[in-house]
Parts: sequence; C-alpha cells; structure tokens
Amino acid sequence: MSHSVKVELLRSPEFYWKKACDFTQRQGGFTAVEIAGCASGVANSTIRTWAAAMVRQGELKIVGSRPSTGGRTAPVYAIVKIRTAAPAIRRPDFIGLQGRAQQQMWNAMRALPNFSLDELAVAASTEERPIRRNTASRYVAHLTRAGVLVAVKPPLKGKKGHAGAVAGIWRLLKNRNSGPAAPRIHQCSFVYDPNRDEIVGGSEVFS
Repeated sequence: MSHSVKVELLRSPEFYWKKACDFTQRQGGFTAVEIAGCASGVANSTIRTWAAAMVRQGELKIVGSRPSTGGRTAPVYAIVKIRTAAPAIRRPDFIGLQGRAQQQMWNAMRALPNFSLDELAVAASTEERPIRRNTASRYVAHLTRAGVLVAVKPPLKGKKGHAGAVAGIWRLLKNRNSGPAAPRIHQCSFVYDPNRDEIVGGSEVFS
C-alpha cells in the first residue's frame, strides 16, 4: 500500500506568507533577504516582487529600514493582519486612487526634461484621473526631499501685496529614474522605490 506524503513547497507565496507571519510575531518585521534565506532556491528579487505586491494590496506595511548591500537601504516589512491563509496576488490594476495619481505623475516626470507644477499636472492628467496642482505639489515636495528630483529653478513667493512670484522648475535625476513603477509615499512621509526595493532619502526607522 502506498502512502502519499504532503511535502511543504518552500518556494510559494503561501510559504513566504507563513514565514512573514513568523518573523512579524517574533521580531516585529523582516526583510526580503530574510524570507529568501528560508526559501528553497528563491532569488531575493522574487521576494521583493512578492513583497511589493503585498504592500500595494495593503497586506504588508513598511515599518522601517536596514542598511543593505551597495550602500542601499532595504525596507523592513511587517504583516498588517496576521492570518493563516495567504492572500492571493491581485493584478496591478487594483491600485488605489492615490497610487494611480502617483503613477501618472511619475510617467510624466520620466518623459519631461524639466517641468513646473502646472506642466506636471497637465501632462499627468487623464480624463479618468485629472491631477490637481496641489496633488503635484505634494508629490514633488516629497520626491525633492528624498533626492529623487532636483529644483533647477527653486520657486519663489512674491511679497505680500506685490508681484514677483516665480514658478519652480524641477527635473528627475537620471540616477533616480530607477524604473516604471512610481515611488510611493508611505506612513511618516518616507519615499519607497519599488523598482529597487529601497527607501529613498534616508535610513531612519519608523514605527
């Protein structure tokens, strides 16, 4: 009589989720490298892709950062709500309004050599999702502080009751044009680059 033996697959999203729950409960969080170290023959980039999808879906959150190789800063993830069943990975179209706005602005930034806030808002707007100047201003401010953008011409406010205000001009730095996925603004206003799986502009630990 033959007996079937259930063997746990050490390279599946279910396994990654199980280890993520363990690390979250034991030490409050984990890096992609830690999960890859527990898996069988899985590249760090595979775990980074899975973690980025889980962050986008709200299943993981970034709670801090740790120094990584090459002078980079690796995100520390934690499970938002621990449960046994691993969440399925949804298609990228299931992205929130804020995420769509940031993606549209990022696409425009990568295409424009230089831009003002008004130019960015116009270039990034679509019929389905128009971009307001204030929305562009907030995103530009975050990316400038993180060193992703540079102010070619800093904006100047006119004196009260007088003319003289000057619109700022920005440019995306070539070495920060890391890929098609838009940098995202997370809690505590830090910037996460999903293309490189790193926190941009600092290595502070957030809680």
